[in-house]
Amino acid sequence: MPRALLGLLVVLALTVVGAFVKNAGGVVGLPNVVPVVRDPLLLGLGVYGFSRLRLFESRIWPLLIGLLVAFSFSYIISSMVEDRVAVGLYYIRLYLLPMIFYLGLLGLVEERRAFESGVLLRVLLWWNALLFVSAAALYALLLALPSLRPSLFGPDLLPTAWFISGGRWMRMGLPAASPNNLGLFFALNAFVFIRCLLQAPADRRTVALALILALLGLVLTFSRSSMLVLFIGAPLLVLQSGGISFSRLFRLLAVVTVLLILATLSGMIVDAISDGYVTRWLILNLRFQDPSMVGHLRSITDAVEKFDEYWLAGYPRGTVGPKAVIFSGVVNNVENSLLAVFFDMGLMMGGLYVLIVALLAGCGYRHSSQLPLLISFLAPCMLLPYVFEVDVLIYFAFIYILLGQGDPARGLAGRAVAGERLSSQRS
Repeated sequence: MPRALLGLLVVLALTVVGAFVKNAGGVVGLPNVVPVVRDPLLLGLGVYGFSRLRLFESRIWPLLIGLLVAFSFSYIISSMVEDRVAVGLYYIRLYLLPMIFYLGLLGLVEERRAFESGVLLRVLLWWNALLFVSAAALYALLLALPSLRPSLFGPDLLPTAWFISGGRWMRMGLPAASPNNLGLFFALNAFVFIRCLLQAPADRRTVALALILALLGLVLTFSRSSMLVLFIGAPLLVLQSGGISFSRLFRLLAVVTVLLILATLSGMIVDAISDGYVTRWLILNLRFQDPSMVGHLRSITDAVEKFDEYWLAGYPRGTVGPKAVIFSGVVNNVENSLLAVFFDMGLMMGGLYVLIVALLAGCGYRHSSQLPLLISFLAPCMLLPYVFEVDVLIYFAFIYILLGQGDPARGLAGRAVAGERLSSQRS
């Protein structure tokens, strides 16, 4: 296995399950070494990949580098003016780490020597299965033995967002990956698998099984915002694939029907053992009265009404978003990533950040299937402050670059053909 690929896998794993490793180590008296391992490894991966980019073959790279330097410099200076340098360094780390990872991964893929055809997809297939098994096992364990919750998730009470409709029945999540984050991971995985099935790969059964696991995991997280990724992106993918034969359309409808049946059965099972919390969740959502949904909409409405308070320079550094509880008892929170950026920086610097993100997306654009992913990913970002969630943005960058390879299932097809040739030679 190439060293670069091994480093990538370690970064992705520690990004998703880092807090679980931290809490598990704390139970047996071990210190938290996750940040010490992950962040330097991510920076090294970023520098290595960035050095492989063809920086002088396009005018966009000097512009992008200049804007990144200007943004970082301006953010630190504004933090110094507010006498909040340490807080500014913490926040700018949240903004820059996903960008560094993205540039590094883009450079690794551009090099073409670090990854053979389809290797990223095979990694994703294994990772999706491992993530589902781990999350489902932990979910079942905590439902059976809730006394273990403080040891695995920490001594603090979990937010009400971890439970269905603010009740006592947990949604499926992982330490460091809340139900919404975990649901988004599964939704992004499912997006890739749907893309592969539309290509009709030779190893179709493996991809279909992976899709089933991803969708079951998504259902058990009860994450509405994550479900929107597929509700918006999957039809766009189907339309984008061009002419669809009747036989392929029939197979697609059959798969969707099976998945809907499995999702319904899963919901009925959870509803039966949770004293009807799933039914309550459905009724509240259909009436637009779910506490979480109401909270999301109210926070966005409040942000629009308070526009004059933050449009120029933003709120004081360290008071914006869920991370603000680390620094201050004053928390200006909004359930919208774009508004969260303006909360923290104001319109001018926030606009610069948005421009940098748009240029980064353009630099990594290689295949038309990335466009439906970008469009559909905007939905959960407009409902949650994912701009402060490093793990979510890193994972999205991985999926976005993977789709940029064009036909991620071609490696599976090649492996299947090689296996058939080997079997024929033996016979």
